[in-house]
Amino acid sequence: MIKVAENNGKVTAYKDNKIEITVKLTEDKPKTKKDDFAKNDDFEDKTTPDRFKENSDDIFMRSMYRSYATELEEEDKKTGKKEKTGKQVVTKSSAYQAGLEVLGTHKGLKAADLSKHMETYFDNAWSHYDVMQQGWIAVEVMPMLMRFLASDQLIHIYN
Repeated sequence: MIKVAENNGKVTAYKDNKIEITVKLTEDKPKTKKDDFAKNDDFEDKTTPDRFKENSDDIFMRSMYRSYATELEEEDKKTGKKEKTGKQVVTKSSAYQAGLEVLGTHKGLKAADLSKHMETYFDNAWSHYDVMQQGWIAVEVMPMLMRFLASDQLIHIYN
């Protein structure tokens, strides 16, 4: 079970009494990897699928790929080395961070209300989509996870 505590404008999530993640709460939009992309004219986005690269496309999915996704690594059974698979996934801790951003931005939850919501609903929402308990889900599942977490299947998350 994940427990969440708020202290001095920071929210910390604990699992088995170990810190999983600490997020500083601000009125500003959280800084993500996409902010760095915007500053770097030479940046070539190799992980975001072409259909999500343009401003006219699905902004939510572009954000998920650029800010929260990571390339899945699997152990080679012969060599024992971890090798990248090319598949983009979101880990539980990254999904938690995404949940904080989405609920703060689209549901207007802040500070204690945000912490309480995440503490109450995140583990259940995560387990609903990570049914194999792998610790990751495909990036394409994130819209469904966020709607489930928000308890609002009609929430407009695409802007």
